[in-house]
Amino acid sequence: MARGLGAALVLAAAGMIGAVVARAYQDRPRVLRALQSALTMLRTEIVYAGTPLPEALAQVARRTPAPADSFFAAVANALNSRPGLTAAEAWREALANSPAWPLTADDEAVLLDLGGCLGRSDAADQEKHLG
Repeated sequence: MARGLGAALVLAAAGMIGAVVARAYQDRPRVLRALQSALTMLRTEIVYAGTPLPEALAQVARRTPAPADSFFAAVANALNSRPGLTAAEAWREALANSPAWPLTADDEAVLLDLGGCLGRSDAADQEKHLG
């Protein structure tokens, strides 16, 4: 009887782990689409509206679904609350402290590289990186 109960618990645990992993695979495309849309909005704000980066990030955060909204809000808040902090540093911190979203290490590496390019030059150069 104890063996049967143990086997049932192992199977239940394996099934739950499988469900969590499957959910992450289902959520990844949704999160990537949200990030792509948010980056397009950010590009528009910077290039066409001439919005300063912290304000542009805050506007993007307000118009982006979770969990990407909290990422952009964290970058904007860091830039607004800590004078002297570069956009790359704020981006890196927000990415490191981001919620457990279903992105791969490669996805996060691409985001990290992009963050290093923000706020370093004029709008035309930033458009190249965001476009």
